[in-house]
Amino acid sequence: MYCFYRGLYFIERKDFYMGSYFYCTAVSMGFKGNRNNCKLFNGFNTQMIRSLCLLKFLTKFDVVNEIFRGSRFNRNLEEYLLEHQDISICIDFIKEQKTELADFRTFTLQNVNFEKCGLKGLMKAAEEEIMFNTIKEKLKIFKRTRISKISTLTQLDYNDIMKILKKKVLEGEINVKYDESEDIIEVIDADPGLKEKVKKTKDLYEKIMEGNKNMFLNLKNNKFEELNGKPKDNALNIDLIQNRMNGDDDDEIMEYEVY
Repeated sequence: MYCFYRGLYFIERKDFYMGSYFYCTAVSMGFKGNRNNCKLFNGFNTQMIRSLCLLKFLTKFDVVNEIFRGSRFNRNLEEYLLEHQDISICIDFIKEQKTELADFRTFTLQNVNFEKCGLKGLMKAAEEEIMFNTIKEKLKIFKRTRISKISTLTQLDYNDIMKILKKKVLEGEINVKYDESEDIIEVIDADPGLKEKVKKTKDLYEKIMEGNKNMFLNLKNNKFEELNGKPKDNALNIDLIQNRMNGDDDDEIMEYEVY
């Protein structure tokens, strides 16, 4: 429950890396600890699994490896997930390395009602990111070309391409120059924030490791005190750990639907 709401907090801030980290932590522990009784996967766990189907397109965090590494994953889930029959489908989709827009749309339209689950905004963000990556791959090849040609090659609508590129330019995800009179787009920098992203990912990883270390030290100390007859401290000071990871004291939980 804590991982769900904490991950939700980061998702609302569009920090999809940390959101994925918290969701993967909870889901992977569920697989590891409940191999023979996945009925313990409650509504929080199942919603996190649905969200990870979308988050894996929005972050460089290795969602697949974090969940399925080693022997954590028990494939025979159907008999334990009768109340959430879409979850085994979601688990398969997370595991598959499909990145094509057609596969994503097939999955979201036919298998899971993300709008009903309150994940419409996250679904649209994931779809837009897939489209942007498709456009960017073509722009890397041609460097200077017509938008109409990119539309033909990607099978994406002309207006959708323009809308996505304008947004990504403003967000600093790509740097292009567009000649409207000639319909010519020229790539100046396909990934202007790459160095900054690498540094940020490294910093986040170090904070995560430090946070985990502090949490397990607290658990060990509490267990030691319990064995020695001292009152057990149930509060593990998780807020302190997270504040160190975040670099701030803001622990406010925001509304779920933000897109």
